[in-house]
Amino acid sequence: MDVRVTHHIDKGEQGPDGLYDYYYEYDLIEMDFGDGRVARARRYVEEEPDSVSILGVENTKRPGVFEMLYDAPEAAQIVSNLRKRGFGKIRVLDKKGYEPLDLSRVKDVQ
Repeated sequence: MDVRVTHHIDKGEQGPDGLYDYYYEYDLIEMDFGDGRVARARRYVEEEPDSVSILGVENTKRPGVFEMLYDAPEAAQIVSNLRKRGFGKIRVLDKKGYEPLDLSRVKDVQ
C-alpha cells in the first residue's frame, strides 16, 4: 500500500475586512492499494490532532463512486494504518453522515 499525505486549503471569497466566507485547512490521506482502489481520509487542522474522518474507498476506474469503509475488503488495513499514524479518534462517512468508527463492523482489525 502506498500512502500519500497532502495539505489543502479551501477558502471562499475574501471580504473587505480580510476575512473569508469560509476557510478549511486539512490534510488528505490517500492509501493506494495498487489495483485502482484508493482509500481517502481527511484530518481537519482545526480539530483535535488525533482525529481523522474516513471518506471511503474509491475505484479510480469508476471516478466519483465511493464504497463505504464497512463494505470495503481493505477496511482492517485502512483502520490499522490510521492507528499507526497516531489517530485515536476515527470517524467514518456513512449514510447518516460522520459517525464514530464501529470496530465491531470491521473484520480482522489489529
